[in-house]
Amino acid sequence: MEHIKFFSRENAAKKALPFIFVQIICSALAYLYLKTYFNLYELLSAGLTVIFFAALDFISKHKKIGFFVYAGIMAVIFAAIDVIMAFAPSRIEFIEWFMTGAATIETNAAYMLSLMLFFTFFISSAVYYFTHLIYRVSILTLLAMIPCAVFIKASQPVPTFYAAALAAIDVMLYLYHYKTSDKAVPNHGKTAALTGYIDFAAAALLVALLIPKPQETPYYEKFEQFSSYFSFSGSYGSIDGSYTEHSGNADLYNQMEKRELFVVNVDTPEYYKVQVYDSYDSENRWWFSKTAVPSRMSRFNWQNEAKERSLSKLAKAYLEYLDQGGRLLPKSLDRAVIERFAADDETVHTAYVKPIDYPSVYLLAPERTIATSLYGRSDVRSTRRTDLGEIMTDTTVNYSFLRPNEEYSVDFYSKDEAYSSGYIESGLCNMSAEDFYELLIDMINCGLSDDSYSTAFAFLREYNNEFSDLPSSFAGFEEYDISEEMRSLAASITEGLTYDYEKAEAIESFFNDGSFSYDLGYRAPTDEDTPEFFVNESKRGTCSDFATAFCLLAKAAGLNVHYVEGFNSGEIQTAGVYSITTENAHAYPEVYIAGAGWIIYEPTVSGNSAGSGSGSGNETDGTDYLTVFVTSVTVAVLGVLLLVLALLMPLISEKLFVLRVKHSDGSKAVIMLYNRLSAKLSKHFKTETKTLTPKQLSLFISEKTNRSAEEIITPFEQACYGEQIITKETAAKALEEYNLVVKNIKRKNRSKA
Repeated sequence: MEHIKFFSRENAAKKALPFIFVQIICSALAYLYLKTYFNLYELLSAGLTVIFFAALDFISKHKKIGFFVYAGIMAVIFAAIDVIMAFAPSRIEFIEWFMTGAATIETNAAYMLSLMLFFTFFISSAVYYFTHLIYRVSILTLLAMIPCAVFIKASQPVPTFYAAALAAIDVMLYLYHYKTSDKAVPNHGKTAALTGYIDFAAAALLVALLIPKPQETPYYEKFEQFSSYFSFSGSYGSIDGSYTEHSGNADLYNQMEKRELFVVNVDTPEYYKVQVYDSYDSENRWWFSKTAVPSRMSRFNWQNEAKERSLSKLAKAYLEYLDQGGRLLPKSLDRAVIERFAADDETVHTAYVKPIDYPSVYLLAPERTIATSLYGRSDVRSTRRTDLGEIMTDTTVNYSFLRPNEEYSVDFYSKDEAYSSGYIESGLCNMSAEDFYELLIDMINCGLSDDSYSTAFAFLREYNNEFSDLPSSFAGFEEYDISEEMRSLAASITEGLTYDYEKAEAIESFFNDGSFSYDLGYRAPTDEDTPEFFVNESKRGTCSDFATAFCLLAKAAGLNVHYVEGFNSGEIQTAGVYSITTENAHAYPEVYIAGAGWIIYEPTVSGNSAGSGSGSGNETDGTDYLTVFVTSVTVAVLGVLLLVLALLMPLISEKLFVLRVKHSDGSKAVIMLYNRLSAKLSKHFKTETKTLTPKQLSLFISEKTNRSAEEIITPFEQACYGEQIITKETAAKALEEYNLVVKNIKRKNRSKA
């Protein structure tokens, strides 16, 4: 008839406050992710709490099987969570959702069910133990702090209602326990104290792990809000190639656990862009794209023009232009130099990309990509290219993302060709942007062959993508909010230099003078996390800091520059095979160089940073948020296990005692039984002395259990005072009597409850 007792008025009154306490904690957690004070998940939590409390009542009264019952409940809970999470979009995404309070990842049923199931089980078990078995006000207070810590972790204020409710219910539990027990803090035995200390340490560690680490760099937009603008679906911050409204992914991926995203088979290391930004918001300190409008977002027929933007093809067009009497090429340029670059076609490289569980609307795309091939999709056969150079799938289909493991290939010209071939050094880029524009216009109008015309037109199209109003308003950098301090520094760095590539090289060299250091763990002071502080004071930061500072200095110097987020070349596995992981996420600048096109520069000092287009080292020093999450869950599970251990400790201790009695000689066994029973009765009935005389013990047993216990007391007196040898058979009867007395005491206690 245990179920009747559970729903009795006395039991309901005893469990009312603990039940409310559990519900307030779970309601606060649900509010963080749903922003509603009442929802179906709270009803689920309430029902589960009733079930868990009933199960814990059963376990506390049936200690022999209690451990197995509790272990079975735990197994069912974790199995249910595993099944539920199988329907979730991503387990990695769940971690970010949990850590950020659904600020960047949309809440779904699988995430909420898993959260409420685990926390209701954990909180119910802890509250039951520390209100029904061992009262510990300090542990209950720490349990009340858990939702507060999660709110802080998500950088969200704790609602006043929940803070007040948690504090009030904590005080009410204290007053209730004080009233019912006649003292505020009972159970000061060694076992109770040790259990309390262990659980206090576990709870404190859990809370400490949930307290957030401050942002580490000025432009550390670790979890930016995802925008579904232009029908780009997906969740920002999940490990995929979704469209993001402004910068943040480069540092985001570096803060996650190391995870392989791609395997790339290619004959030359490259930088792979994902998104490109051309405008800077100094107030929020992030990059965005002012050109991301529907009319300019992307085009299907981009490959032919991209192929025409070959440096060797441009050199051939120059020769034909000279033959036509053209006179706008740089005066100092030797015809033999042009012939040298026109003699051989520029090499086309191919990268074969295999995504590893990485859905993406973007393809890994080197800056000078000229063609792509998708494998295994009948509904997505072509790709689009934005004017900023991003390559994406056909976003008009229902599922525009490339599914995990859908391979593709990318054909491209090398990012280093302009420098490695000597093209820039030869003087072919010794012209201003305006001069290059006038040269291309003159080439188109002078009657070139179709091939040369196509090349000139392709370079002109690329040029106009950036300078749509040229040449009258070329100084487009003036629209950016760049401080006078940065403008002054840019002028100092580029003083006396004429051409764009010279200025870009000078700014790159500024960061490679030995005074800057890469440090993912550095956090600038809150009021000083600006580009100015980075370049003049701290000189420490991540690739985002270096790339941002470079871009602002370049814009201040009159260069046209993009802030790019993507990946560096990755870690070489075997010859020609590279593994790209989350640690290879990278931010870098690309500068438009008249006569060559977009060129990658590398200001980040980590790794091989000497010269244009060099690779950045892996950014591996960040917080491993998966480890933090797993550690938090581990601590929580250990806390539950400790509760189980504490709950079963009396049973375990009793079993061990019985084993010792059975393996001791008769005289020692009856003395052990007498002392154990005496200690139990004196503790239970709060006698003035801890050791009872045989007469006192006989009287207590007779009054409290209606038994005489002579089979224990008589052999004890014979062994202690008569120095008689007690046989094993007598000791066995004494043990049977001991068990009967203990059972009677427990039965009396349950009837009182």
